[in-house]
Amino acid sequence: MDAVAIGTEKGMNIALYPTTRFNIPVNEWWKSAPKDYSWWLIWFDQYSKFILHHADLADQSDAQALILG
Repeated sequence: MDAVAIGTEKGMNIALYPTTRFNIPVNEWWKSAPKDYSWWLIWFDQYSKFILHHADLADQSDAQALILG
């Protein structure tokens, strides 16, 4: 998070924008996903952990914003 500290020191407003990355093209990943009820439960649980981790990073680094979407 050194980049956040450097930007803040220079008077910049810093936002974190977490994005998911896939080891295959995203459209292939979605096509191969079963998307049944249990799959969605796991997906939302993992995504929630991912977002909360980045929210903690934003808080710890004093970022001014966390962009979700």
